[in-house]
Amino acid sequence: MNKKTIIDKVNEISNHPVFLDAVSGNNFGNTQFRTLCEMSNRAECIEELELLIDYKTAKGNGWNIYKNGKTLGQLIKEGLIELTTKQTAEKPDEMRKNKIASLYFGYLHWKATEIKKRPKSNN
Repeated sequence: MNKKTIIDKVNEISNHPVFLDAVSGNNFGNTQFRTLCEMSNRAECIEELELLIDYKTAKGNGWNIYKNGKTLGQLIKEGLIELTTKQTAEKPDEMRKNKIASLYFGYLHWKATEIKKRPKSNN
């Protein structure tokens, strides 16, 4: 797994209508991704992060925004699972998976910040 693969997934997710609606509106703060990034470094396993995303989705706060067949939480979780279970020559251990997750959430934070700063006519 390389950083370009993670960035490609972030770009794909950031073009999904539910992501665009969530981060360009007032219902979702892009710092929520930074929180997940920090949690990635403390989590013992990826399933802990998946559970946290499920919790945030159930709680609301923008994670439950629904569009084109998915909530924001589902979209973010699917990306996490895809990146951390990708078949590679050597299966990544949990520490490597957490690094992938940390980069993923960090890049989502950057992308969300960029989208929030766009002029409203470009969203």
